[in-house]
Parts: sequence; C-alpha cells; structure tokens
Amino acid sequence: MIVYKAYLKIIKKNIGVICMYLGIFMGIILINIANIKENDGNAFSSAKVSIAVFNHDGGVIGNALENYLYAQGEKVELKESREAMQDALFYRAAEYIVVIPEGFTEQMLQGQNPQLERVQVADSYSGFYVDSLADKYLNLVRLYQVSGMQEADAIVKNVEADLQQEVAVEMVNDKEAESNGSQFMASAFNFTAYIILALGMLLVGITLAAFNDPDRHRRMLVSPLPPSKLAKVQILCNALLLFAIVTINYVLLLIIMPSYFNLCNGIILYVNMLLMGMVSLACGYLLAMFVKTDSGRSGAVNTVALGMSFLCGVFVPLSFL
Repeated sequence: MIVYKAYLKIIKKNIGVICMYLGIFMGIILINIANIKENDGNAFSSAKVSIAVFNHDGGVIGNALENYLYAQGEKVELKESREAMQDALFYRAAEYIVVIPEGFTEQMLQGQNPQLERVQVADSYSGFYVDSLADKYLNLVRLYQVSGMQEADAIVKNVEADLQQEVAVEMVNDKEAESNGSQFMASAFNFTAYIILALGMLLVGITLAAFNDPDRHRRMLVSPLPPSKLAKVQILCNALLLFAIVTINYVLLLIIMPSYFNLCNGIILYVNMLLMGMVSLACGYLLAMFVKTDSGRSGAVNTVALGMSFLCGVFVPLSFL
C-alpha cells in the first residue's frame, strides 16, 4: 500500500500535465466535429471554374457559347497574349481559356466542324469539366442541324431550353450520415494514439524517476520490501495508470459523440486503445532507462510521440505516406 500511496501522490502532483494533454485531445476532437459538419454531404454545390473566353466570331452561336460557359463558371478578364495566358494558368487566375475562331457560327451552319482553341491547366479535373460543357453545347447544336433546323437563332433557343432542364437528385441521407460517422469515429480514435503515447510515456518516466532517486532508492534497499516485489508493484501501478488514461479517453469520446458508437466497433476500438497503452508503457520504461532529467524527459517524450504520430499515420494519413 505504501507504493500505491506514493504513486497517487506523484499523479496528484502532475494532475496539471494530465489535464493539459486531455485538453489538447478534446480540442482536436472538437475541431474534427466542426470539419465533419462543415463538409456534410447534404451541403453539396457545384464548383465554379474560372474561365476566360476570347470570342473572335461575333455570330449567334459563338456569342451563345460564350454566354453559356460564363454562366457555368467564373468570368476572368485577361489580355489576349500568350504571356498573359501562361501567367494566368500558372498562378491559377484562370483554369480554362477558350478562343472561339472567326467565322465559327458560319462554319457550324454550313455543317463543318470548326475547332475551338482550348488552353487549360495540365491534367486538371476542371479542364475536363469545361471541355464536357463545351462539347455538350456543340453536340446539341449539331443535333438540331441534323434534324433539319438551319436558323441560328432557333437552334440557340432550343439548345438553351434543353440545357435549362435539370434532373432531380435525391441524397441518401442515412447512408451518408452513417459513412461520415464511421469516418469521424475512426479519425477520433486515431488521434487518441498520440495522447496515450505522449501522456503514458511522460507519466511512466516521472514515476520511475521518483522511485529511482539515489537517496530514495537507497532507503528502499534497506526497507523490508524486496526489490523484485517493488519492481512488480511498479509495473502493476504503471499498467493501472495507463488503463485509467485509456479509459478516460474512451469515456470522453463516448460523451462527445455518443451517436457514432455501436457495441461492436466500440469494443474493438477500446481493445486497440489498450494495446496502444501497452506500447506506451514499454516506451516509457525504455525512455526512463536512458533519460534521467526532467527537461530531457519532456523533450524526448515530445520527440518520440510527435515523430511516431507523423510517421505512423496519426497526423498524416497513410495514403499520403
């Protein structure tokens, strides 16, 4: 009981450090919650691509195509020169540039296939998107020509009427929310690895340093408590300490996001947290063997915990690594 009381005194003395790390953990989780709500799948809206159009045609179809592309994106005013276009694409001032050649409308009405001059950011999805918009418009024009319509005004009027039609889209809210909840819970438990690792190594190092103080260690050697039993009690106390840290983190997650939990996933994730606690316990013992000072211990804990978190997929997704 004497050893247990000593551990409780050490933990009570360092309660501020424990609260600080738990506060960091709570902050990270709350930020994740805000990001999940902000990026909710139900708040979908189409993206606007920055477009610059140089219209040398002046005909009905050329003007209508220009207006349609600007309606689907954001209009960008540029000087028509090769250098200005390259600078605009490089600095992303414009993502897509279209040049409508002279005589475009006349060639379309004659059944020819005039080509648009298109310049875009290399391999960008926005370029393919605007390409599809332009091709869709011109394909509808050709479709009405094939059907026998030859007047440019009538063709443009029918094409615009067709393009104004929209398809009703129904969002599957339950599945979307379930998917977001699973991803958020996995992300939240992922961040607990850093807290468990850092806090566990720090507290294990502090407690072992307290017992390994030269004067205190000599007094324990002449006490009736055998060294082997003392070592076993220390291991048990540190294991209970890590168990408490893991449980506190788990309970905090239950309080913050109760709707995302289910029994099966909750048990699996809790077992994973306990295994992470064992890793933290082993790292704490290893660190205490080589680092004896308080300042050195804090630096080593931060280096190891942050290094492992960045290199092992906690702060940086494994897909990026």
